[in-house]
Amino acid sequence: MVNRTLLFEIGVEDLPPGFVSYARDRMQNVVPALFSERRVEFSGLSVYCSPRRLAFLIDECATMQADAEHEAKGPAVRVAYDADGNPTKAAIGFARSQGVPVESLQVVDAPKGQYVSAHKVLKGKPTLEIIPEIASALIESFSFVKMMRWTEERFAFGRPVRWLVALFGDEVVKCSAFGVESSNKSWGTWTQGEAPIEISDGGTYLKTMAEHGIIPDQGRRREMIAEGINTVEEKLGCQVVCDDEMISVLADSLDSPRVLCGDFDRKFLQLPEPVLITSMWHHQYFLATRPRYFSKPSGGFAARDASLTLLPHFVAMLANPEAKEEIVRGGSEAVLMARLEDAAFFYSEDQKTPLDKLLPKLRGMVFHKGLGDLFMKSQRLANLAPELATLVFDGQEAVDGEPVERIRENCRRAGELCKTGLLTHMVGEFPELQGVMGGIYAKLFGDSDSVGDAISEHYRPRGVNDKPPETHCGRVLAISDKLDSICAFFGSGLIPKGSEDPLGLRRDAQGIVSILLDCGYRLGLYSAISQSIELIANEGLIRPADGLKEQVLTFIKQRLSFGLVNGDAIRQDLAAAVISHPCDDIVDLRDRALALQEFSKDEQFEALTTGMKRASNILKGQKVGEFDASLLPDEQEQRLFSEMEQVEPAVSRLTAESKYLDAFRLIASLRPLIDDFFEHVMVMTDDEALRDNRLALLGRLTSMFGSIANFSKIVVEK
Repeated sequence: MVNRTLLFEIGVEDLPPGFVSYARDRMQNVVPALFSERRVEFSGLSVYCSPRRLAFLIDECATMQADAEHEAKGPAVRVAYDADGNPTKAAIGFARSQGVPVESLQVVDAPKGQYVSAHKVLKGKPTLEIIPEIASALIESFSFVKMMRWTEERFAFGRPVRWLVALFGDEVVKCSAFGVESSNKSWGTWTQGEAPIEISDGGTYLKTMAEHGIIPDQGRRREMIAEGINTVEEKLGCQVVCDDEMISVLADSLDSPRVLCGDFDRKFLQLPEPVLITSMWHHQYFLATRPRYFSKPSGGFAARDASLTLLPHFVAMLANPEAKEEIVRGGSEAVLMARLEDAAFFYSEDQKTPLDKLLPKLRGMVFHKGLGDLFMKSQRLANLAPELATLVFDGQEAVDGEPVERIRENCRRAGELCKTGLLTHMVGEFPELQGVMGGIYAKLFGDSDSVGDAISEHYRPRGVNDKPPETHCGRVLAISDKLDSICAFFGSGLIPKGSEDPLGLRRDAQGIVSILLDCGYRLGLYSAISQSIELIANEGLIRPADGLKEQVLTFIKQRLSFGLVNGDAIRQDLAAAVISHPCDDIVDLRDRALALQEFSKDEQFEALTTGMKRASNILKGQKVGEFDASLLPDEQEQRLFSEMEQVEPAVSRLTAESKYLDAFRLIASLRPLIDDFFEHVMVMTDDEALRDNRLALLGRLTSMFGSIANFSKIVVEK
């Protein structure tokens, strides 16, 4: 079969980096599925996305859709044929609808009786006729965070679509969307006057675009940015402050990246480092620089410059491949200068008012309708955080050399002040610095580093890619803040439903789980939730309903389950078996899940679990009384009980020591005796005393396994 290249490009007005990243992932997943569903074979798929173009290129695409066999189910045989075996109107009509002779109908056996079927071959169409359908389905599949409508079309897109390129080999495929007809012409960037770029075929796409200074491949754009950054670092002997995520954002913000370096006045180095970095990155996509030291005097900065946390240089991108670097540098420096002047003014103004004086101003700043203001929340955190510190460090006098009582006091103080930063000029201008600036100001106004760091960290982790807090006070305060929000909203009935979570409660719950797992705190969540709910209820903000504590605990444990399945690759049923256990210690639950996952590879696992399920099914609806060791007439139950007496204390000890895998394996040693018991012993005998005693024996057996995980949730092969 002859193959051709296939190029499809959607030209759009500039998309923000997040939209570009989403579109690339979306096309990687959707395009193969669209071709597979339509039986069009292909190989060599590449996806190219940038702010102005979303494209895919297929190296070898079949020119014909593959044939397919189709079996259509018709009426029952008794309806399709009369008593003499002649086809009825039902059979004739069915055959006509399927486009086959009535004589070709076949009789097929089914559980509910025989019926007739029509077997036919669906001949493939030319791929040229299928591509417009694929293009339309692809465009409709996008669901950007914000969608725009600018035509009468029934669907929207992330930004207005301005052109379409559809080339099958060197042949233009006729398709359209949003009133735009396809052609073989792409367009340059707006800085190039949006000049048309004619493409001869898909095989020349990258080369043709590169000749016009446009790099569709994000991987190549990343390389170009990294190369430019390396050049700046070597030239200045500095280190550019960036990571892979920042380079990806930059690569998704330009069709043609070039790197330049600019300077700013050294006086702005007096600003806190987070202020400088935020002013550059979050508002301009500029990168800060810091000193790089050398072991040999080959350049760079000497040790006397070690006080410089950052350097008065920045790295920026040129969007126009033809622009003069000096002009762009001057414009970038002027823009950054204005931003830093604003930041310096706000920083100076904020230092005139201590955080304690801002605290009363939190009154009236509504936390949420019906749930009080931020002053009330700060007072709750000042009470809750020390109590959680007590729970976390129970039995310890000091942690990492710091007395627990001092940690408690630092948590109280940080909880009291942590929301005052929202009232500062700096956070008003740079919302990204909420928390961070409060911590900086707390230190400036005389609070300890522990208090300041806790305030700076208490919003972390802000998302899945953010790191949890690194200090004890920061961790405890972050847990307290997130737990207070969850309990307040759950207590007022504002509970996430389906995929909707406008209040970010799943993010808060995930944050609690992440912090606990990261630092290994053994926090009893039920007690923590109880204290949080009590503080909110004491203010008259909620009237706790029955089961509220359990509801909040389950909600947080569900986020652990999500992490176990998607992060630790734990089987979903095994995660459910652990999550449904009454344990409220997140770290302990993860240990159980990992042990159960490892034990599931044991050859004894399925047979033992099946035996436990069988015992559990027998116990359903039965009243289990006291066990009498003297009432065991059969040899098999005597042996099982004798071995259980040896195993039970050891399992209890191993469980207390969190050695769950060893406990599982020890329980598994009972498996032959359990099988022997079920094979020879009649549990539900007519003798009531004997039946009750055997039920009690099974109850002890299932309780031993159930002390680690809920085995009823485990799925085993039949």
